[in-house]
Amino acid sequence: MMDPWFEDVLLELLRAGAVALILARLLHGGRGGPLLAAPGGRLIVGGFGLVLFGALIDITDNFPALNRLVVVGDTPVQAFLEKLVGYLGGFTLVAVGVWRWLPAVAAGLAQRAQIAAQSGEAPAEPAEAMRRLARSQAFLHTVLETMGEGVLVVGADRRIRYANLKAEQLLGWPAGGLDGEPLEVVTGAEGPAREAVVRSLAEGTEEGRVEADLLARGGAALPVDLALAPLQGGGGVVVTFQDLRARRRLEAELRRMAAQDPLTGLANRRELERLLRLELRRAARHGRPLAVLVLDVDRFKLVNDGHGHQAGDGVLVELARRLRGLAREVDVVGRLGGDEFVVVLPETDLSGGLAFAERVRAAVGERPFQVDGLELPVTVSLGVAAFPDHGENLRALLVQGDRALYAAKAAGRNRVSAGGTG
Repeated sequence: MMDPWFEDVLLELLRAGAVALILARLLHGGRGGPLLAAPGGRLIVGGFGLVLFGALIDITDNFPALNRLVVVGDTPVQAFLEKLVGYLGGFTLVAVGVWRWLPAVAAGLAQRAQIAAQSGEAPAEPAEAMRRLARSQAFLHTVLETMGEGVLVVGADRRIRYANLKAEQLLGWPAGGLDGEPLEVVTGAEGPAREAVVRSLAEGTEEGRVEADLLARGGAALPVDLALAPLQGGGGVVVTFQDLRARRRLEAELRRMAAQDPLTGLANRRELERLLRLELRRAARHGRPLAVLVLDVDRFKLVNDGHGHQAGDGVLVELARRLRGLAREVDVVGRLGGDEFVVVLPETDLSGGLAFAERVRAAVGERPFQVDGLELPVTVSLGVAAFPDHGENLRALLVQGDRALYAAKAAGRNRVSAGGTG
């Protein structure tokens, strides 16, 4: 724990040092400094000088050898009186000085504001004004030409008055090629982009971010995110836009990843169930049949155990390829998980579903799968369920198809079975 005497001395030294720093700052610039020249400035400096005197007297209380520095006397009462004069007198002088100094500061600020206003109203020399204008134009041109967004300025006559470098690049025009062209060259004769620009021109209002297509040179559509701001005085509108192609590619890729089985490229379980529900609603609305095939690889565990999981993955990829080759464009092929697959056949009744399942069984077993230099004989078992014969919702059809699949396996594998028979 710190000694009380040492702690008292340390605090007194810090206090005296802080006051000394303030005093040195106030005296910066000497007699010609801004504070000493201002009304009340000398009182403020003198007041902080007395405060420093009081702080130094405080220090002598702890060092008897310094008593000779005390001006009035070295008794406790005399030292106390000196400190009282220093602190109380000093802060009184500071207060009086600040009271006299503040009006002068306020008057100076007002005078500066008036001078600034007058200088702003006074016209500059013609040559200087031209130089300023040239510098401003060069700065503005540099900013516009290096922007990452396309910028178009459309006049009140609906003609393009300016296009920055990015706009020309995105739209496939040479430098200055858009100048004077009608608005429809980049928006088309109709559409959200043209409507937004025409509305902003007519109403003089800003338009927030609008997703629309602009026309590149040659007629290709360019998806953009655009915003519009009218020019002052109704002289036109500034159109800024960003290229959305990269963002839309990313969004499409994210949608694909969310809906696609990463190994086989088929619809994953979630997407398969979504599409099956859609097809069931369509079949119920129009009174049309629908068949569902559920299949898996016979003795698939032996492939994994005997040749490794990489070979097993190769079998699943080749099976997915053969299923896609047999399915129609309107059919849905998906992977439920593991080695289990589902094929949804719209406009197909139970007999049609069984016939398709036989084609799948034959196509899989007709020749071995070529996987990592191996020839692997593969067979599949299939179960077939139909709407409305075996159920009218997703769960019922998948349950019936699964039961039929296990009936086919129980009958010896490499077989096709219909729902309700096992």
